[in-house]
Amino acid sequence: MSRPQPTNPRSYLLRLAALTAGVLTLVGAVNVSVDPYDALGRNRIGIFLSGERLAKPEMVQHYPHDALLLGSSKVDYVDPRALSGYHFFNAALSAALPEEMRSFLEHHLAGTRAVLLGLDLYMWNESAFPYQAGDPFAPEERLSFAGYVWSGDVLEASLRTVWRRLAGRPCHLRPSGQRCPEKDLRRHQALRQLQTRRVFRLLREENYRDFHFSTARIREMRRTKALLDAAGVRTVVFLNPLSRPVLGLIERLQLRGQLERLRRELRRVFPDLVDLSDSRWSDPSGFFRHDPYHYLPSTGAAFLNQLLEQTLARATADPEHLPGPRTRRRGQGAREREIP
Repeated sequence: MSRPQPTNPRSYLLRLAALTAGVLTLVGAVNVSVDPYDALGRNRIGIFLSGERLAKPEMVQHYPHDALLLGSSKVDYVDPRALSGYHFFNAALSAALPEEMRSFLEHHLAGTRAVLLGLDLYMWNESAFPYQAGDPFAPEERLSFAGYVWSGDVLEASLRTVWRRLAGRPCHLRPSGQRCPEKDLRRHQALRQLQTRRVFRLLREENYRDFHFSTARIREMRRTKALLDAAGVRTVVFLNPLSRPVLGLIERLQLRGQLERLRRELRRVFPDLVDLSDSRWSDPSGFFRHDPYHYLPSTGAAFLNQLLEQTLARATADPEHLPGPRTRRRGQGAREREIP
């Protein structure tokens, strides 16, 4: 009976190295080809995953723009291509917080001529959304090229992206940064009346629970204003429209005083604040029927274009405040919630 031959260590190591190289090559090829978060500017099949905080800092570097649209998921649904006067990228984030928006602007403001900044009451509730010190969009927080291309997590995202595309699932983000609204529009069109129970429950239990007003985020707004003023960027800051049913809920939760405080505090920072929270844009017909907390993309585009027209008209009347053309340069260098 023959005895097994001992394994040659050198041969074993060579085979292991070849296998490792093959696996890394395959992982790299898949991730580069799919590029699920458009980090390499090679994504051609769409962003199908909800990791906006990973994707948008990468997408903004590849999408031609000279203006930024920031805010919560309300703003996220707006098609920036429908806005006039500038070429916008939609940099809004689900459950966006003022410190995140300031950080995003710090690292992606180069070449920007205008900023639309949409704010919401929930952003100032530190009980539900604790203040986050730090710089979440700093270049060192991003994956390196090697970390992205050979990442197992990115490989999983690539495979999920391909599967969702083949299954005919709707995308999550368009190249312009807009959240794809098709699924929500279908739900909206299938209803005849507003549905408030689910949304109100989430607002009571999440956004507005145990409301504790954040003075730290007012300081973030001052930092944001100083940043934008120093860059000479034309800025429009607005409080998002709230539908009549949501305004009624705010009254019942005894949060009207917090909303009034927010208005006062923001006007001290931004004297030209546009308060749309209780306005003609609060008509429920301009909101999703299944989600009267979020306005329709068409509603957002309509009031934002109105704000832009007014801003451009003021700039024409006062030319020294109109920023001149700039050459766009690439910018430097996850918590997901349904309601904000």
